[in-house]
Amino acid sequence: MQIGPLGLALFGGRRTGDPALASWALDALHAPGVTGIYGHAQRPYPGEIGRPETSDFLYESICDFHLRSLELATGEDLWLHPAVFGRYFDCVDVTADLQHRPRPGGSAKSWPRANFFRGQAHDHRWEAWSCAPFVGIFARAADRGEFGSTEAAYWLHEQSRRSQQWSELLWFAHADLLLETSLAGFVPPPPVPALPQALAVRREQGVNRLRWAAVPGVAGYRIYRAARMGGPWSWLNSPYTEPAGALVPTTDYADPGGRDGDAYLVTAVDATGRESRWYPEEPGPR
Repeated sequence: MQIGPLGLALFGGRRTGDPALASWALDALHAPGVTGIYGHAQRPYPGEIGRPETSDFLYESICDFHLRSLELATGEDLWLHPAVFGRYFDCVDVTADLQHRPRPGGSAKSWPRANFFRGQAHDHRWEAWSCAPFVGIFARAADRGEFGSTEAAYWLHEQSRRSQQWSELLWFAHADLLLETSLAGFVPPPPVPALPQALAVRREQGVNRLRWAAVPGVAGYRIYRAARMGGPWSWLNSPYTEPAGALVPTTDYADPGGRDGDAYLVTAVDATGRESRWYPEEPGPR
């Protein structure tokens, strides 16, 4: 539900030429609670890393569908990990036909293939939600919908046997629009700036001083700090704090608030607000 406003801001910012709005949306969509995963591409239920709540694959599938739709509609790289798509195909629950619950108000069980993942802690499946079967169609835009269409077609056939709520029809319309528009003319997004290399940190007179190798053609750099590698991270020069920070234009930075042993991450940002991938070894959207 939170993804929708961010998607509108990203799409509208790019469409109307408002770089500040688009950059804000990209920053929010790249937050660890959105991109961070664990296990079989699970995410914390509340979307906050470090919280103890179990994962909820139902709502994650909705977010995955929205995020992938945004990538296709805006030509942006939202850092979706390949495992996010792989979990829809690689971890099908082989005992789904035994575990699936009856439909509300009837004795017939819902579609067995809809139950996927023994790791699902909540009693949420696919039986009343229509976005998850479509994720496979859009996982690889270069395939132009060739793969995953059979699964979606069988699901549509099953769903057609009962009345549809407007919220469920929305997913069908969304998928249809994406098939007709985004997949046909999909072009991979432009590469983001390279992640700065050779980061060195030294402690001098109670201040942590950072230096790194320059990335050609970028607007500046962002600095992140954590008490240990893995986070949680603090964005030291964030423009959303008070007072507002700004990109570092040089390849050095002094952090008076840092402590001995702190971990740092430096990323580069281009003129359109696109930031270096935190994990550049992961493949981008295709």
